[in-house]
Parts: sequence; structure tokens; C-alpha cells
Amino acid sequence: MSIEGVANTPPTEAWPMAMRPPPAGFYAAFRSAHANLEAASPPRGAEDGSSEAGQRLLAGLLGQTHAEMSRRRGVSEADQSAYEQLLQRAYTEGAFQDPASFLRGLSATELGVVQRNHGLAQAIDPVMLSREGASNLLLPEGYALDLDGNDVIETGIGRRIAFPPANAPAAFTKAWASATQGMNPGDAASYGLSMFMYMHRISLNGDHVEANLPGDALNSYQQVVRDALDGLEAFRAHLAEGQYVRDKAFFTRLLAAMG
Repeated sequence: MSIEGVANTPPTEAWPMAMRPPPAGFYAAFRSAHANLEAASPPRGAEDGSSEAGQRLLAGLLGQTHAEMSRRRGVSEADQSAYEQLLQRAYTEGAFQDPASFLRGLSATELGVVQRNHGLAQAIDPVMLSREGASNLLLPEGYALDLDGNDVIETGIGRRIAFPPANAPAAFTKAWASATQGMNPGDAASYGLSMFMYMHRISLNGDHVEANLPGDALNSYQQVVRDALDGLEAFRAHLAEGQYVRDKAFFTRLLAAMG
């Protein structure tokens, strides 16, 4: 039993997080699916004694992206189930009006559940969270809100770039997924970071990030890739051994995938 709109595409190794805002109706759909699941299912933890059955039920609610990231992190079925229950409470109580306040109302045990589901290294202190950082703790992996529109996602006190950004045209996100398929995760992250840096102005201390090129325009990405290819030709003699061939192959592939 799954929810319409949940991130049901498993992440790839090279593109682990397809972060995007929840679609319209997501929260109502989650509550409805939760109610249907509660009515139709045996008591939690008793699904025919099979962890596999329990995981299927949780993946239907939290989405395949969250399920896969939980598998990689070793998050237990019990923690995933407890997190799903907390999300149900949050969405029923309208927690996004003041997400930090909702988190302050949780026990230390419940905050630990949220921490483990999001793979956070440090315990959550709701007092230290921005509205964006608190909001994203209340979304399954695969979804994220970029409330200030700077293409940097805050989850708890952590920050990570969103690339491709949430407003990227579908033609680019598809091209990026195709071009990075089977790629070493570190190499894919490096290419994504270099494109992100080109498309943004970042203050010296990193606190302020502002778009340099519109992220919703396909020609922005085409310009970045063409400039990267021109740069490879201009500085070919100064590149490390193998870098020219490797980078040219990637950017040529990405440009072709954009059409």
C-alpha cells in the first residue's frame, strides 16, 4: 500500500538523493494511507513474523528512497515504524506551522528516532534549528524544502547542496541521471559540486549562497557544460594525467543527453 507522490524510485549510487518538495496533497495522502494501513494490517511488529513484510509496509508509506537510505544506514524496522508514526502525528497536528516547536515537544527517545532515520551524527537540539532545518526532519528521505531558495538544503543543523536543484527542468534531471549512471559516487558528487559552484555566488564564509544562473532554465546547464568543455581545451596542458579524457567524455555525454 503506497501513497501517490511518495518518492518510490530507489536512489542510485551516483545520484543518491533526488531531493524535491512534496507534491500537492502529499500530507493528506500520507494521513489517509496511514489510516488505511492501520485498519488493514496486523499489529505492528507482528506482520507474519517477517521483517521483509514489515519493510514492505513501511516502504509503502515512507517511500523507496527512504527505505533504501535506511537499509544503507542500518536503520532498524522498529525505528522506521516509529518515525512513520511521528510523521503521522506531525502532519495531523499541522507541525509545519512551527516545526521546531513540534520537535521541542518530542522526548529524547523520539528525537533519537528522527536522528537515526536521517543519519545525523549529532543529537537533535530543536532550539538550534532554523525553520528549514526543522521542517526537513519531518519529511521522508527523497523530499526536502528549500525555504530560502538558495539551493542549499538544511536538515537539522546539516547543510548540503541540492543538485540538481528542485527547480531544475525535467530535461536536465533526466540527462544528469543518465550521464552519472554507473559512475563512482565521489566522481558524480565532484561534477555536481563544480556545476553548482559555477551557477552560484558564495560568500567567503559560505553563509550566503545566491544563484548566478537561473536553475529553472535548461540553457543555464547547457552553458555551464559548454564552458566546462571550452575550459578543458584551454587548460589541457595543465591538467592531471587522464583528467582531460575523463572530463571531456562526461561533459560531452551530459550535453548530448540534454538534447
